[in-house]
Amino acid sequence: MKDMMRHGFGYPGRARPGPGDLTFFCAACPQPGVNLPPEWKEDENQLIYTRGFMMDGNFSAEHLKMRRPANDVAISDGTGFMVGEGRYKAHLKVAKEVKSKSSCNNHKAVNLANADRHKLEATGIGATACPRHGCFLPHAVVDFQKGERQMNMDYSFSQALGRNMENIQRVILLYDINCQYGVHLRQRFTESPYLHMPRRLEIVQGIGLFHVHGHQDACFMRYSPTFIPGAGLVDGEILETLWSSLNKVSGSTRGMATSHRKEVLNRHMNDWNWKKMINIVPALRKKYTANLPLMEDVTTSYNAMVASADPEMIQAWTVQMEEAQRKRLTDVKAMDVFDIRTDRAPSRADIQLSLTDKETQHGLQRGTIAWLSQGIKVQEAQVSLAAHVRSLPKSPTTEQKIDLLNRRKRLQTRVDAHEGKKARYIVIEDNDEDDNDKDVDDDLGEEWDAVEPDDVFWAAPARVSGNAIRLAERVAITLPSTLGHARCEALNIQQLAARELKLREGQANDTLHQIRICLGQKSFLFRTSIRSARSQHNKTRAWGDVNAVDRTLQHHARVYSKARKAMVSLGASEALLNHYKVLRQEDLKVSTAVADPNMRGQRATTMAWFWTMDIRGDAEGQAWMEEFYRINWIKAKSRYDRVREEHDLLKHEILWTNIFFVHQSEAWINRMRACLSDDLAGHRAFAGKQADMFKALADEASALHKFTMNGQ
Repeated sequence: MKDMMRHGFGYPGRARPGPGDLTFFCAACPQPGVNLPPEWKEDENQLIYTRGFMMDGNFSAEHLKMRRPANDVAISDGTGFMVGEGRYKAHLKVAKEVKSKSSCNNHKAVNLANADRHKLEATGIGATACPRHGCFLPHAVVDFQKGERQMNMDYSFSQALGRNMENIQRVILLYDINCQYGVHLRQRFTESPYLHMPRRLEIVQGIGLFHVHGHQDACFMRYSPTFIPGAGLVDGEILETLWSSLNKVSGSTRGMATSHRKEVLNRHMNDWNWKKMINIVPALRKKYTANLPLMEDVTTSYNAMVASADPEMIQAWTVQMEEAQRKRLTDVKAMDVFDIRTDRAPSRADIQLSLTDKETQHGLQRGTIAWLSQGIKVQEAQVSLAAHVRSLPKSPTTEQKIDLLNRRKRLQTRVDAHEGKKARYIVIEDNDEDDNDKDVDDDLGEEWDAVEPDDVFWAAPARVSGNAIRLAERVAITLPSTLGHARCEALNIQQLAARELKLREGQANDTLHQIRICLGQKSFLFRTSIRSARSQHNKTRAWGDVNAVDRTLQHHARVYSKARKAMVSLGASEALLNHYKVLRQEDLKVSTAVADPNMRGQRATTMAWFWTMDIRGDAEGQAWMEEFYRINWIKAKSRYDRVREEHDLLKHEILWTNIFFVHQSEAWINRMRACLSDDLAGHRAFAGKQADMFKALADEASALHKFTMNGQ
């Protein structure tokens, strides 16, 4: 009764509530007929009226099966956020669910979509919310019967599309597994009589900024909100914050009756939306003021980049961007032009996959290649930890010592796991003296450190009775390269050594690629940040970025040196060692030839050997750098566009919020005027109170709107 009163039911002319009618919704999202000005359809910038939706599942809100379902009585079925029972179950009966494994990374939501759990009526809930303001969509929260299946989320999305969407032609849909969910989305909607989508609706699919980094690399360019026009500065993860609040009551609702559970969840979600609504003006003011200095910084940086680039190149890159954005709706792979387009030599992962397929053909045990690759990864982790140890001050703090201890424990676990399997692949006698002195690895890349060893805390292993105390980062990992070429022949493991040599080639290819990226990034920072900095603050921040790149560069240099020394130990041919040359300190300097290869005086200047390495016959230093600048410009342009969009969106959202509150106030005034008889005096008083409340909120929004219109 209280919900019906708060939403205007019980007044003359108000019928019974329909789906989602007993809920509050976002005041700032564009809603025709509610908060948009009458002339909005004539606005040339229709991108600003894009509706945003974010979907996600929550497996903490599970529900046990009722012992006596016949005793369940629904008081407000479908009038809140949880969908109506009858139509939802009818949809599930006719919906076709294709059981499939994820073609991207191993996403739990996809692979466990059909997982059933005993004694549970609902394994969780799925919801749709507005991604910019964090309000649940009315009548769009569904129960999961098994896992997070597409048929469940389809119904949630369909209900969201039916909420104040008249004449809106564009939608941004953010979902953690959109690379899988969106493949046959329109087909599923077409085949179901219970799903509805406007025919000409343009749906741009995206993945939240946190989850997209757990996908394949290609998904970042295809689905990141950073590259979606009209998205503004949105992270696409706001439902995670909503779940954290809702989960506080999920334990209590687990054993409730079905209808009681839905009513409790409805009330908590409605309370969340109510708080969002009455606090929307301060939230928008905070966002608007925070975006102003960001827009200034991004604009300055972008203009400096444009000034230093060839106008013809910028024109070509702009055409590329616009064409990719046009094609993404029919083929999301068009966004791949936003990534570096260079042919890479086979990576270690590529070689590992190829060798694994041929293990049994070459007389090797299954798991041999995985064991070798595991050992190489452990060595990389040792190099990284040893560099961290050397970077500690002479007198590290207690927290630093505890952190180091925990890192060593984790690394030792990986070392033990690798060494525990060595007997399957290499048989070494316990009394073999040639191998007893190989328990300490002294090649940990100290030559690439930026500081002198005497200036840092270095927990070098002590000697006890001629033996070294084995620290995790200094334990020699058992591999053919550790034993050496001659020892491998004596042990008759030449096949194993040959496979490791191939993996080391992939490791070298990976690290050289990362070294080129780091040097390109460094030169890019020098050209666009260091040189253009006009204040000490900007210089300090720019040099901080350079130092961060340097640390990454040193790590890859250490790993490459380790890989090449392993090649030598494995008896690599002279031709191979000439291809993968020794890396020197001077090779990693960012000279003017890298930063600006066309500058006067660079004709006789040569670049490091790895810039012109023949990688599949196509890699010139200058061409690679041009590609690097193209990618950095595209990313900078995308961020520049999103920040400016955020500024425009916030100004419009403040206006829409004002119109929304005025609309609500006028609706309550009309209800008050309809209650003229004395027996409706209570109705009239309550309507007047509601009208005054929304009028006060409208005045607050109006003041903020005037503030933004004055350019403040």
